[in-house]
Amino acid sequence: MNIVVWILWIVLAAVGRALVMAGAVVVHVRREEAFIPPLVLGVLSLVVAVLRFAS
Repeated sequence: MNIVVWILWIVLAAVGRALVMAGAVVVHVRREEAFIPPLVLGVLSLVVAVLRFAS
């Protein structure tokens, strides 16, 4: 496959994971549980998406 296609799949996967983690943060906040771990994973996924898209 072309390298551009691979980078696109990585960006889409990272954005998808960030959206799932955003939902997890909402659930944890509503249940009054610790929400830091899914928040950190979501932020890291967004960083990966932005950096891969920029390259």
